[in-house]
Amino acid sequence: VVVFILGYQFSVSEISAALAVLILILSRAFVDYSTAGLENGLSHLLILIFYLLFFQGSNSPKQVFWLSLIASLGLLNRMDLALVFAPALVMVLWQSRNWQTVKFLALGQIPFILWELFATFYYGFPFPNTAYAKLNTGIPNGEYIQQGFFYLLNSLQFDPLTLTAILASVLLIVINRKRKFYPLLVGMILYVLYVIKVGGDFMSGRFLTVPLLCAVMLL
Repeated sequence: VVVFILGYQFSVSEISAALAVLILILSRAFVDYSTAGLENGLSHLLILIFYLLFFQGSNSPKQVFWLSLIASLGLLNRMDLALVFAPALVMVLWQSRNWQTVKFLALGQIPFILWELFATFYYGFPFPNTAYAKLNTGIPNGEYIQQGFFYLLNSLQFDPLTLTAILASVLLIVINRKRKFYPLLVGMILYVLYVIKVGGDFMSGRFLTVPLLCAVMLL
């Protein structure tokens, strides 16, 4: 579904569609974790739909609500996806600067808010237990960051296309000053920095499929 939407709805030409599909199917990380039964596939779909709607640029109350709702569903899937959605939502809020936009943004977040209330009441804490297990270990931040860079180096060694595509998208957007795409670019960069900050993951490339999809969308 992601490849179909990317090729037929997001791409501006047949050549760009072919390039997008080629990058994804040649990315070891994307193929592995799109078929591994993890949350990556749903993350990809929600991000693609979100930015497909965002780039329509109407900023109508209906669009604002749907953007916020899709982001809310994304947070239910993985909370760290907030880094990818936030720049676009902040831009929408800044461009509108009215209480109606705030209201519809808040309405869209109801699924996530309700889940947080339930999780806090039922489980006793609002975040996934993996967050507490991985990040509250007493290990210095410097060691986490060092491990995060090792994570990127590992990906570069075994799956060089993934990081190459991410870097190429950054250079392309910055050089051509495509400001329309800055929210997606910023979200992608924030997510990569987050991956470094938390020390990566024990599954090689798992946390790089989201920024790869963002990169392909930008390219």
